[in-house]
Amino acid sequence: MRDGITYHKSRGILVFYPDHPRAGSNGYVAEHILLAERILGRPLPPLVVIHHPKGNQDNSIFVICENRTYHALLHQRMRSLLACGNATWRKCAYCKKHDDPKNLFFSKAGSPIYHRVCMNEYIRNRNDDKIKLTKAVKEIMNG
Repeated sequence: MRDGITYHKSRGILVFYPDHPRAGSNGYVAEHILLAERILGRPLPPLVVIHHPKGNQDNSIFVICENRTYHALLHQRMRSLLACGNATWRKCAYCKKHDDPKNLFFSKAGSPIYHRVCMNEYIRNRNDDKIKLTKAVKEIMNG
């Protein structure tokens, strides 16, 4: 620590500012929070999350997200962009391939997103495995 500044491996540079509303129990606040507030000219609202597009909290490039949901969406879009070159595509939970959302099935919030064909194949394989296991157990039991 030097002059009230320290480094944390997951939170980045921390500044000692015990009276700040976002200060931790040790009195430190993430530097990027203080920088965002200085740029805006006012304190950040409580639900705001700072997003670092490059994943590096030490740089000064960031996006101010209105809430965690929007922040999660940015991460999902970045993963898709890196994986397939298209930020709007989504990943099938079964085949793990990215595809246009028009070709995927979305059931309800928080549930897996998938190609119907992939899900049907997964269920078929799972049922086949259950049948094989049941037969093997019966053979063992019958001697």
